[in-house]
Amino acid sequence: MRILIVDDDYHDAEQLSTIARKEGMEVRLLGNLTEAVRSLVAEVTDLLLVDAHLPGLNGATTLSLLREVAPQTPIILLASQASPLSIHLLLQAGAFQVLEKPIARETLLTAIRAADLPRGTSDPGAAPRAHN
Repeated sequence: MRILIVDDDYHDAEQLSTIARKEGMEVRLLGNLTEAVRSLVAEVTDLLLVDAHLPGLNGATTLSLLREVAPQTPIILLASQASPLSIHLLLQAGAFQVLEKPIARETLLTAIRAADLPRGTSDPGAAPRAHN
């Protein structure tokens, strides 16, 4: 699985990256949305883990921009202080899931595994989708 982590806080991104890499996932770290869009155009990405509060952007704007270049790629937003209403709105805007920082290892891995299921499947025991 190829994961792109976009977070302006390198420490947070590195922690998430370490967890994913230990599970055998291929991870790329980027610090801003411009680099992320370039990467999505150039490379196949299976999952996006994106800070909901990148400088100058809010989560809904970030989702909208990413959906333009990667409409089928699941996006898990990472939020420091998210209210139930803001989480609900982000999910309606197209986030696959919203995780609150700090993110526990098992919470992250459960979200990643759920995002890797074939669309329309909610069975954690289902086979992951094929990657080309």
